[in-house]
Amino acid sequence: MMNHIWQVFRYELRRNLRRKAFLFTTFGLPIIAYILFFGYQFISSRSEQDLGQTIVQSDLFKGITQAGYVDQSGLFTDPGSLSSVLTRYDDEQTAQAALNAGEVDVYYIIPQDYLETGDIQAYMPKFSLGKTTSSEDLLQQLVYNHFAQNVNKNLMNRLLSPATFSEINLSRDASGETSSDFGSDFVVVYLFVIIMMVSQFTTNGYLMQTIIEEKETKLIEILISNLRP
Repeated sequence: MMNHIWQVFRYELRRNLRRKAFLFTTFGLPIIAYILFFGYQFISSRSEQDLGQTIVQSDLFKGITQAGYVDQSGLFTDPGSLSSVLTRYDDEQTAQAALNAGEVDVYYIIPQDYLETGDIQAYMPKFSLGKTTSSEDLLQQLVYNHFAQNVNKNLMNRLLSPATFSEINLSRDASGETSSDFGSDFVVVYLFVIIMMVSQFTTNGYLMQTIIEEKETKLIEILISNLRP
């Protein structure tokens, strides 16, 4: 009995494995679903890491797209990671010309006695409270980059931005919900479930088709055996 069962099993297995549609729904769809699900998780985690590295700079430098500085102290010869925002000029005349030409939004003069006084002069076409605040943050970042070269980057970012507070109004929202990209997460999970269900139903459909064909074969055998010439 078991020998016959294994013969039928091997026959049906070889038969279904020759069907491209069966292979696609049994193996292809689950693989695609797992790639979509875990790929989305991986991309999301990488995006959060990149956002964590750039959020400090993007928050600090609002209102300033390009800035310049003249270093008379000799301490800040290279803007380093701020080179995309901050340009070093050799003298004040060159920086002033860049400001007049609209190449920079503001430029700074770092005097020779900066270490003793901590004074920095900022020049801009007109007064702007937002640019003034951003100027302070930008120069602080330059100073941190110079004096904290051997300090861990994440630690330096945390020193620049010690904490980010999220306010939750318990009287308005007792659930205390957290911010999340609910729409994207829901779509990915929904697609994952749909693909897995389609794969399961299609595979079961092939199995049911095999059972129906087997019954049809048995029925024909019975009819033929009962027919008289």
